[in-house]
Amino acid sequence: MSAERRPIPGYEGHYEADADGNIWSLARTVKRPRGSLRLKERKLREKCNRGYLQVGLSINGKEQKKSIHRLVGAAFGIIELNDRKQQIDHINHNKKDNRLSNLRQATASENHMWGGKTPIKSNKSGFRGVSWHKHRKKWQAAIKVNRKSFHLGLFTCRIAAAIAYDDAAVKHFGEFANLNFEPQKTAA
Repeated sequence: MSAERRPIPGYEGHYEADADGNIWSLARTVKRPRGSLRLKERKLREKCNRGYLQVGLSINGKEQKKSIHRLVGAAFGIIELNDRKQQIDHINHNKKDNRLSNLRQATASENHMWGGKTPIKSNKSGFRGVSWHKHRKKWQAAIKVNRKSFHLGLFTCRIAAAIAYDDAAVKHFGEFANLNFEPQKTAA
């Protein structure tokens, strides 16, 4: 069974996106200076650019490179294609997984919250949002929200600092929070 397909806004009659993250060139006749050319329907080949998959879309002989996740998002009404302020987040953090079920609209802050699965190499604590305070000789927890840093406290244990970070991340970022520990599931 093939995935649901929808036209890409601005490219109706030329290209469609499907729920599996594929972009399709539709069968059509293209007028050229030396006659017309019949194009068959085909799935477009993608190329990788900075981890994101892209395709080239042509109308009136002008090709534009477009990111597949934005095309799928626009076709299924998640975002407006040409509004760069509207962003798409890959739920599983895999930039090459452009299935509709893996895409959601996000603000710039939410989209950049993930920032990688592991803390940066210079982080001696091994936890996101936790660093060593030299003068106090304690672990400190901090979080950055909308480019502003918030001090969460000083702790004798780096795990307690990581838990404080996780609590603040859930409070500020909700489902977009990138946590140090898996959330505990409560019994119903």
